[in-house]
Amino acid sequence: MDKNLISHNTIEKNQSSKSPVCTRKSENSRECVPACHCSQTYVNGLPQKLIKCPVCLTNIVVSITQNDLKRAEMERPDIPQLRFSREFVNGNNLSFCNTCNGNEAEVNCIECDQNLCFECARIHLKSTATVRHHITGIVSKLSSGASTPNSPKNKNHLTNGVSEGNISPRLQSLTLGSPTSPNNNRQPERRLPRPSQLAKDNVYQRGNSPRVTNEKTKFDFKTPTVIGWKKNFSLIKKFDVESYVLSICPATGDQCWIAEAMSSGIHKYNSEGEHIKSIDVFNEVRDMTINKATGDIYVSCFTAKVIKVVNQEGEIDIFAQMDMHPAGIGVTSYGDVVVCAVQDFRRRHKREHRNRLLVYSRHGILKKEIERDQNGRIFSYPEYIDININGDMCVSDIENECVTILDEDARVKCVYKGPSKGTLNQAFDPRDLKCDKDGNIIVCDINNNALHLLNVYGEYQRVLISEKDEIYWPDVVGIDHRNHIWVRELWQHSIKVYQNL
Repeated sequence: MDKNLISHNTIEKNQSSKSPVCTRKSENSRECVPACHCSQTYVNGLPQKLIKCPVCLTNIVVSITQNDLKRAEMERPDIPQLRFSREFVNGNNLSFCNTCNGNEAEVNCIECDQNLCFECARIHLKSTATVRHHITGIVSKLSSGASTPNSPKNKNHLTNGVSEGNISPRLQSLTLGSPTSPNNNRQPERRLPRPSQLAKDNVYQRGNSPRVTNEKTKFDFKTPTVIGWKKNFSLIKKFDVESYVLSICPATGDQCWIAEAMSSGIHKYNSEGEHIKSIDVFNEVRDMTINKATGDIYVSCFTAKVIKVVNQEGEIDIFAQMDMHPAGIGVTSYGDVVVCAVQDFRRRHKREHRNRLLVYSRHGILKKEIERDQNGRIFSYPEYIDININGDMCVSDIENECVTILDEDARVKCVYKGPSKGTLNQAFDPRDLKCDKDGNIIVCDINNNALHLLNVYGEYQRVLISEKDEIYWPDVVGIDHRNHIWVRELWQHSIKVYQNL
């Protein structure tokens, strides 16, 4: 057998074996880290071996040579069953992280098809092999009427812990085999289950190993199928702060960072209004955002014309200095920082002003200025920005009274100026906006006392929260990781927290 291959039994007996595939080095050693979890599987009808690296957490497919086919069939190693980290808690479907199997899963990697907690997601986005992967929200794969695993309905009809009636067609083809599959002529007893990480229409290897083919294909983002926001909302908490809030940024769980006017710090609160901690950044903060890969907080200091970064230990450093006032700020999946740069301090626009977007690299180097396209100037006064899950830059232009959506290459995709006539009582006047985990865009409309819900393409869906939900002049909005919507109303020294029912 090829010396570059590792058998399942060899790894169990000798944990000090060096990984032949992953060449990642450990931080404290120059030697390769030992591999773990080696299982045999089939990809495109050919037997392969799957090795999971404990450092970069990447499943890597290793081909078996033709000379090893007979031996592989004779040994028939035990294949671990396809497992789903799901449990039913109080009748609700709860997912756990596929990496650590301990924390509750909060997000999903589109390329790897893995549910991750926030800590594992940060590690996932730091790894060289997965740094450009896309993180999105988790969509429940079980229907709301699914019964518990111990119920009589599922007693004798379970496939790896999930009832057959609730398995999606894609999952059935994964575990049971598709009748139209090119491997349909294989004997049923020799058909092996495939790991969920390889459940892709066009399977290719990831990590440090070469791809199956020499073709270099760019990942084609597809809008995930989402349940969406339900119609009813309930005001679960209203709590006071020392001054009116300028920015709300999600932290972890039901917690958010809050920046207040006439304050030089940022403050963390939970949805119950309890103060968790504060960090002094020595300047008033207009807006802030979190780099999900590193956990760093980027803050824009409007009056000081500076952008600062706060790491996880609370250390503060100057990221970039500007000649203009930085307002809204966002971070792309590549680690680039996008800033709304304006010239006037008092929200006034003049023809000679060159208000625009500035794109900085992760090292604070100015890479691009977005000001014009073939139709002329794009913005008048861009004040708020958020980066969507597909890389779109969603900008609220308060002078033009519109929301402008640009793609990753700074091309204007659409301009939203409100729904069709007769839908609203007053003219559309946008303020802050945020993108949720499913790619929807939520925009504050201060004139109509409402939050607008747009889809990932910038198309109007409906009014999400309105006056009947006791919201008036919404100016700043935030969405925590428990899908609570935090709203600060105009000039109010309080925050309202809404829960979707």
